[in-house]
Amino acid sequence: MKFIIVGLIFPLLVLGESFVRVNQVGFLPDDVKQAIVGSDSDLQNTTYLIRNLNTYQTVVSGKLGVSVSGVGPDTPFRYNYLIDFSTLREKGIYVIELEDRTQSPSFAVSPAAFQGIVDKLLYFLRVERCGDTQPELHQACHLYDGTNVPYDLTGGWHDAGDFLKFTRQEAYTTYLLLLSYQIRKEAGVSNFSDQNNNGLPDILDEARVGLDYLVKLYPDQDHFVVQVGDLNADHSQGYRLPENDQLAERNRPAIFEFDRQPLSKVAYALALGSKIFQEITGQQNKAQEYLAVAKKAYEKAKTVGSNHRDKLCLAAAELYFATGAKQYWQEAVNFNEQLSWSDWGHSGNNTNLANARLAPYLESARNKLRQAVEHFLNASKQNLFGYDVPYSWGSLYNALSSANMSLFYFRLSGDTVLNELAVRIRDYTLGKNPWGVCFISGVGTTYPRNIHNGTIRALKESGVLSEYTVPGAIAEGPFYRDKWEANYSSFVPPQEDIYYRFHTSACVYHDHLNDYVTNEPTIYGVAEAILHFSFYSALNSGGDTLPPEKPRNIRVSSE
Repeated sequence: MKFIIVGLIFPLLVLGESFVRVNQVGFLPDDVKQAIVGSDSDLQNTTYLIRNLNTYQTVVSGKLGVSVSGVGPDTPFRYNYLIDFSTLREKGIYVIELEDRTQSPSFAVSPAAFQGIVDKLLYFLRVERCGDTQPELHQACHLYDGTNVPYDLTGGWHDAGDFLKFTRQEAYTTYLLLLSYQIRKEAGVSNFSDQNNNGLPDILDEARVGLDYLVKLYPDQDHFVVQVGDLNADHSQGYRLPENDQLAERNRPAIFEFDRQPLSKVAYALALGSKIFQEITGQQNKAQEYLAVAKKAYEKAKTVGSNHRDKLCLAAAELYFATGAKQYWQEAVNFNEQLSWSDWGHSGNNTNLANARLAPYLESARNKLRQAVEHFLNASKQNLFGYDVPYSWGSLYNALSSANMSLFYFRLSGDTVLNELAVRIRDYTLGKNPWGVCFISGVGTTYPRNIHNGTIRALKESGVLSEYTVPGAIAEGPFYRDKWEANYSSFVPPQEDIYYRFHTSACVYHDHLNDYVTNEPTIYGVAEAILHFSFYSALNSGGDTLPPEKPRNIRVSSE
């Protein structure tokens, strides 16, 4: 394809190899829009332009300024240049081009720039479905789960690249799906996808897979399931399709324990599920079933353990939202008074999420949410590419969680300064990072094509798939380089490390089949991304701002 460059004609120059790192999907018209140019050659004062790929017109041009950073923890490049094109607001598809003919991936500017991402993420969850739940790409599987007990424990999702099911992750995933639906519904969104035409939005179809499984995990007063599957046995089987798992009928045990964390998570997921399904015609019986188990799990959670007050707070809050009962409101407030704010969060730490859910009602929770967002924003400003969390295992999920807190706060405050955090993490996720990788498969130009997942690997090697990936799989993201080299370097031979030149002194990422540290999608990571992009789906029609969520008054019943 030939492009006609209107307004500027570059002379032929021979420069050092350079790279443009930018969000590969796009931007909302009012967004801060930035790209990073990295090179081992000094490119100061060289010209760049931004072209509309539909009209071939040059819409922005300029010269690279002074390098803002050298090689370091955030970047592998000796010279790094910032391009800010926030003034570009016109709807279109664009590309950034440098004098040496280096081009960025194309990206959109549009109020609908992120449309379709949630559907792709939901597709991956359908692939991860377990039991007789109409999974995608494979048959019903693991139909005897709980092989050591007389209970039906089928359903839910496989946790990650293996076939295990952890209650704490199943519940958190379910909850984020429900929260994603609720945020969009409260914003007046009505155009939910319904690909199977059953009258229920796809996101609620997926949430119901989780809800119906969670109900099964508390079969009687003496038993609560925290895990299904034998880790060592599962990992010793090698790659296979779920329906071909030799353990299915003989070694898929239920592990029981009254543990406050999963109990609380089951409670808050089922409580929110009961509220949502109560409002759907024909689903009232399901809603009551969910609520009954939510109440039972919450009351039990209060009697075991001493930590995880963040999860108890969230459970009490959701039970209040579902019932209006004074008891739950008072307990939610009490637990929240015992919480501060946290410098990390996702499945394992719900402190900021509990503050976010109570922020419309409690000024103290609102202030703690703001403190968390301010912390993450300040951290992101110290990183060339805007990353705001340590490079621990699953760091991208932690970063997306922080971005979600920014969006929760933005709904309440309209604070566009703090909302820059969400834009930074969104852009990092979609390609503005040292490797130039959009971490969600099937999204953007360059994305993971060799994910660590047993089902996907078996499908590829049987010829069903053309690549070792499916849409919507989201990588775990960068990991500490020193820990990788000390503990995991044998996973990826140097000759197979396609992004080796882009690792920084602090972190690595590998698009490799063996890498379960940076490249194994998990269900809760996918759910974190679904929540993130659901915020963008809840935009006002044709606008760039989330509908405001103003502080509310509490209403309690006499229950």
